[in-house]
Amino acid sequence: MFDDLRDNDSPFLDEEQKPPQPRQRRSPKSEVGFLGMTAAQRFVLSLLIFFMVCACGAFVLILSGKVSLPF
Repeated sequence: MFDDLRDNDSPFLDEEQKPPQPRQRRSPKSEVGFLGMTAAQRFVLSLLIFFMVCACGAFVLILSGKVSLPF
């Protein structure tokens, strides 16, 4: 099993000896923001989350009796 261990080339050693490649600069249009969304998509998502939190909070307040509905 270990007879020809020294004769085998291991690929991870070759990768370590390669010089690091310089990072290529991307144009501003090709950069994507958080989760690959544009600014407008992030804004709409944040508004939806905000309204969901407000609605859930109001629902919890009504259920717990801290706020009553006007009838």
